[in-house]
Formats: sequence, structure tokens, C-alpha cells
Amino acid sequence: MDLKIFIDGKYILTEKIFNTENEDFMVPFSLLSKLFGANNVFEGNSCELKLKRWGIEVIMKAGSKKALVNGKQKLMPIEPLAIEGSIMVPLRFVCEQIGAVVDWDKKTGTIIINTPENKDSILLKVYIKDEDRLVIMDLEEYVKGAAAAEIPLNFHEEAVRAITIALRTFAVKRIRKLGGYGCRSNGEADICTDQKCCQGWISKAQLQKIWQNDFNYNWSIIQKACSDTKGLIITFNNNPIDAVYHLTCGGSTENSESIWGNKVSYLRKVGCTYCSHSPYYRSQRDLPLSELENKLGISLKDGPLNDKLISGLIEKIERTPGSRIKKIVVGEYEFEGRTLLELFNLPSTRFWWDIKQLKFLITGSGHGVGLCKYGADGMARSGKTVDDILTHYYTGVKIERLEDYSFKKPLKGKVITIDQGYGGNLETDTSGILEEANRKICGYLSDMLKEEEAIVIQTREKQEGYISLSERVRIANEADSDLFISIHQNTHKDKNVSGTETFYYPGDRAGKRLAECIQESLLKFLGRKNRGVKEANFYVLRETNMASVLVEVVFITNLEEACILEDESFLKKTAEGILSGILKYYRV
Repeated sequence: MDLKIFIDGKYILTEKIFNTENEDFMVPFSLLSKLFGANNVFEGNSCELKLKRWGIEVIMKAGSKKALVNGKQKLMPIEPLAIEGSIMVPLRFVCEQIGAVVDWDKKTGTIIINTPENKDSILLKVYIKDEDRLVIMDLEEYVKGAAAAEIPLNFHEEAVRAITIALRTFAVKRIRKLGGYGCRSNGEADICTDQKCCQGWISKAQLQKIWQNDFNYNWSIIQKACSDTKGLIITFNNNPIDAVYHLTCGGSTENSESIWGNKVSYLRKVGCTYCSHSPYYRSQRDLPLSELENKLGISLKDGPLNDKLISGLIEKIERTPGSRIKKIVVGEYEFEGRTLLELFNLPSTRFWWDIKQLKFLITGSGHGVGLCKYGADGMARSGKTVDDILTHYYTGVKIERLEDYSFKKPLKGKVITIDQGYGGNLETDTSGILEEANRKICGYLSDMLKEEEAIVIQTREKQEGYISLSERVRIANEADSDLFISIHQNTHKDKNVSGTETFYYPGDRAGKRLAECIQESLLKFLGRKNRGVKEANFYVLRETNMASVLVEVVFITNLEEACILEDESFLKKTAEGILSGILKYYRV
């Protein structure tokens, strides 16, 4: 896989990136100076490498793991090496010293760097359906492409701004690191470019081909709307809303439960007199009965001996024993067969009629829930503001600036419930060790999470002894937790079985991803045998309302493994591994 660098919202392509076993990433030192605009950089005869940025000076030498950081010696995980004519240095180490944050997205082969100047940028994973590829984008750059795909450029500028805020909110609601639920059709993505699943998006390069000579003017409209509304989202009870929208409501929007079955407080039916100028306000479509049969998988009775009643037109038919029309009700009036014979100059009253197609008379376009785009344009043209538009279509909402998101503190404000579990069902003489080990792991993890500015709830923090499974679930659900982590030690009838495994509830996509992140990190921190990530129908996983996992660290029925629970450093590393997995889960 070709590795890519994504720094402060932009891709930097380079051929020379090498991944080490510990994902330290070796890159040419000259690339670092290009990335960070470093000054006083040289590679002399002594191969001394100096980089100074954001008030921090890093000095390295080829072939030596020793580095000086503002005059203090630090050991690098790997020494700078001469490879293919370049001096390669460990990227992660250098970045961390100068205050940049490095993350690694294995799925896309992307090294993500956020510098101190752009540490609060929000990134999202976008699945581009037409190209069948997953890319990482800066939120504001993504919104430009979404606005270009979703907003008619002849709309009033106030409507363009209002819809842009809705598009941004729609995306934020799906970003996993902000607690979103991600794309429904692609498990790796936050959002996709399929309008039937998420919302439209189009690249700048594609727009240049489509708009051609009008590109600069059209793009300026998009850029201005995005700049004017930068960071603004729609909230309800201090949370981003699911800002769904449609093209034209045709006179009234709909309650969410009328369309999707679930009631959402801010998605209420409202009248709309503003979208009558839409080309989709009134439309019609002819549908042949053959197509109706094909699409619905039905067979309509047809033939000369079948009378077709049409409500409001032909309501009742009375025939003679010889199948001739004796009486027929057309509209509100009854006619005799011979009357129709004379009026329409028919050769006989023994007749039927055949229907070849239906004509659908349609009002509006789209599901009708949330914001009506042409209605927003109509409101803007009548003098309404962005706030007027958004609060009309979304009931009881506020327009607020997206709370600053720190890439260094992705857990800030997240509610995480830690559940100190017991071991398995077997009685062992290690129960005292087990109880103490679980307590300490949870305690270490709680302290570490609090340092990351998470809000920590412990199911057994204030209670001793047995706590029912239902009580643990109640505590997590009532706290409106973002994550639920249950810490256990395992058992097996075979005393030689060993290793670490993590469980999630079947069908819980968020739980599965969290379990994968924690399991991977635990293996890295503890060097344990990998027993994998597995599905389980455990009560605490099934009944909790958030992403939930149950971690089985060691097998207490294996005496060798039980003994390591008395090692304080092992317990602390276990907490560090779980924390690392949680951080990985929230970082793109």
C-alpha cells in the first residue's frame, strides 16, 4: 500500500515513507523541513540534523538514537538512517517533540499530522462511492464539496448559507470521533457520497470540468457561504441534530414518525408556503400498467370479461345475462346502457374498457422531513434570515458554533462508564487476587481518562460487594454514556488456555470497532497471545445503549497468568492499553 501524509487538512504525496514494526514511520529529513517550514536546517559532513519549530529545537545524528530536544537528551525509538540517498528520521518522534500530533489510519494508509497551529481541526472519513475509495478530509473542505452537490446556485445567498449549515450539521452528526454513528452502508466511513445513504459531494476537480468557464464565479459562491458559516451547526439540547432535508415539500413537511416510524422532537410537521416556485412543486408521470406489474411483482387481471371499477369515475356496473351493459354509474349519475350507445355512437352495449397506464399527479420531491431546500430559498427571497429559515424547519433548535475539538484531547467531555467485573464461573483460589486486580485496572484507567478530560462513571466506585447486571446497565444508561468498558478476567476448564480477548454485542458496529481498537492496543502494550475480537450475547453488552465492550485480560485458571495479576506494572500497562484503544477509536 502506498503511504500518504495528511497534514492540517491537506494531502502531501511523497514516495519515500517507510513503516517500521512499531509504526514509527521513517521519512526523509528534508521532507520534515518542507512540512513544518523549519528553519536553520542542514545536513553537513557530520550528518547532524537540526530542526527548530514552534520554539522547540530537535538535533539528531545519523546512526545514533540519542537526540537533543531543547538541550535535553532523549532516546529515539530508531536512529536516523541513510536510505536510498536520503537521511531518514522517525516521523512520530520528531512530531511529538515539536508539539504535533501523529495518528495512523491503516485502512487508508494515511499518516495524519495535526500541527500546533491546526490542532483543533476536525477530520472525517469519506467513502467516495463512484471511485470506490475511502479518503480523509477536513470538515470545512468537505462541506464545500457537499454544498456544490446539494445547493442550486441560483438560490438566494441567505438560503445558501442556511443550507450550508444544515449540510455541515448532517456531517458532524455522523463523525464517529465526535460520537456520531457513521455511514450506514460503509462500516469504515463516517459519511459517503451516495445521496440515497448520506448526502451528495463532488470534488473541486470534477466541478472544474462541469462548470468550465463559470467555475471561478460558482466556486466563489460556495466558498463565501462556507466561510460565512464556518463552524456553525444546528443543535437541540446542546447536541448536533440529524439535519435531514429534501428538495421540495409541496406545501407541508412531515413528522419524522410518519415517514420513518421514530419520533424526533425537532423534526415536526410545519406548513410551507415558500416552495411554490420550485420546478418540482407540481409534476406528473405516466406509468404503464405493465411497468407497475413488473416493479411490484404483481399480476393484474385483464381481459374482455373483467369489469374495472375506477373510484370516482365508474362505481357500479349492471349487466344483462348476455353481458351487455344494462346500467352503469359514472361519477354521481346512473346511465342506461342504451344511453351510452347513442351518446358515443357505439355499435353495441356489450363492451368493456382497458386501462393501459396510470398518470401520477405529484406534489413536491423528497421524503418531506426537515428542511425544504426550495422553501428555504423562498423564505430568503421574502426577507427571512438564516435563523428564521433553520428554526422554521427544525423545531426548537439553536444555531451554535461547533464546540472546539482538541485533537490532543478527543475524549474531552465524553462520558465513559467503567465496569469492574468478576471472573468466570469457576471457583478458584485466586479470587482475592482477581478482585484486587480488577479494582486497580479500573482505578488506573479512571485516572488516565480523567487526565484526558473524559467524564468517568464507575459502576462499583461507591458500592462494595455484588452489583446486579441490571444495576450496572442502569448506571451506564442513565449517565447517557458514550462508551461502556467492562473489565474481566477469564476462566477455562483447560488450565493451559491463555491469552486476551475482547467481546462486543452482535450487530453493534460501534462496539465492534471499539473492541478491535482496544484488542489491538492491549496486544501491543502487553505482548499477549491474541484470542481475537468476538461476538457475545452478554447482558451488559446487549442492554446498554452505547458502544460497549467486555475485555477478558488473562485466564485466572492458568496459574502462570494468574500470577501476573500481582504485577503492578502489568495492571498499569493494561489500563494504558485500554486507554490507547479508546483514543484510537475516537481519532480518525
